[in-house]
Amino acid sequence: MSGEIELDDFHFKKYDRLNYNCSHFVRDLWMFLEQQDICDMVSAWNSNSLSDAMTSRKGLWKLENPVDPCIALFARKGDPPHVGVFMRGMIFHMTETGPELQNLSYVLSTFESVKYYLCNTKYNSQ
Repeated sequence: MSGEIELDDFHFKKYDRLNYNCSHFVRDLWMFLEQQDICDMVSAWNSNSLSDAMTSRKGLWKLENPVDPCIALFARKGDPPHVGVFMRGMIFHMTETGPELQNLSYVLSTFESVKYYLCNTKYNSQ
């Protein structure tokens, strides 16, 4: 499948704290998966403030449970906010060592809070 080959390209992305971090990765991955540019929605997730990230959900619809795909916002005391994409039952996200595709159960065990969101435009089109 050509979609699989293109998705594999995301495994080769390189982390850069300022120029290509988890929010940049999510923006690119979401554009690939859903053909939606969510730059304005994730820009505050570049902040080191969890309160900024949690209050900047304009344009996002909070979900009780993950759907495939959706955006996942992670929180852990003392760490900046982190974001990834839930897809195929796993979380695909950018870490300092590069992109990782991890089981949801592992991510839930390493973060204190994981919240799931859809873009309002996606929700309204269903």
